[in-house]
Amino acid sequence: MLLSCCFMVYSKVGAASKLFVIVVFAIFKWFNVVHPRICMPRTKGSKNRPKTNTNYSTQIAEKQETIASLNTEIVSIQKAIEEQKNTLKEKKTALKKAEKEVASLEAKKAKADAKAAEEAKKAEAEAVLKKLLASGMSADEILEKLK
Repeated sequence: MLLSCCFMVYSKVGAASKLFVIVVFAIFKWFNVVHPRICMPRTKGSKNRPKTNTNYSTQIAEKQETIASLNTEIVSIQKAIEEQKNTLKEKKTALKKAEKEVASLEAKKAKADAKAAEEAKKAEAEAVLKKLLASGMSADEILEKLK
């Protein structure tokens, strides 16, 4: 910020004043680097903190209470986790059982579909045979056609 102000002044003044601006800039720079206390004083009250009388027994008691409460929370969380694990096991066994039932039902369906297709084929063959017999073909001619 100071540098930009010096350059603004430097650009608007004559040659004699430019030397003055350079000297002022050098002085400010020297004060900031060599003597930082001159430019930035210590804040008031930084060393005037009140000394507190520490009662370690009360602090220990407070910390022990927090430890006890944290331990009870940990125990309750662990119990909840165990309950969740048990329900997870139950759900997994139920899932496996349902998957097995679905697989067996799919197998039964495939078997029933195959049986129905075979019966349909048989019925169609019988219909063709009846049609050929009705048209007056002999059994020997029908066998030759089927081959």
